Amino acid sequence: MSSDQDASPQTINVNVELAGPEWRLQTTMSVPAEPIALKEMLPLFFSFADAVMSAAANGVEQSGEKISCKKGCGACCRQLVPISETEACWIQELVDRLPPQKQTQIRNRFAEARRRLAETGLVEKLLHRESWAEGTVSPRPVAGSPKAVY
Repeated sequence: MSSDQDASPQTINVNVELAGPEWRLQTTMSVPAEPIALKEMLPLFFSFADAVMSAAANGVEQSGEKISCKKGCGACCRQLVPISETEACWIQELVDRLPPQKQTQIRNRFAEARRRLAETGLVEKLLHRESWAEGTVSPRPVAGSPKAVY
């Protein structure tokens, strides 16, 4: 990464370059020059992650393959998706700003997901990171479910 002073004294331009097997992403981002809370950078990180995913998807499709998942498909809602502590706090603040009925609905869904993870033994394993070893945090199928809860 390299930095150039932007016209505005509050931001700097940062050149970023990432590459994958079938894609290359080069961009210049304007970022705050002074330290800010990490959660304030999340929109920028989300935008950057979207650009990386789009570049990777385009590379896959250009090779003749098709990507089955897309925005709104819901597959991510049925698997364990790692997020940072900062993202978790951001989600909590977002839910806290919703109307009470919607808050209850979302919190109930989180509680049900946690209950199902507890049934598989994953909650206990995830809460004790010091006991993690490569390949040992894997889900067990939940009774009555055709596949494991991820």
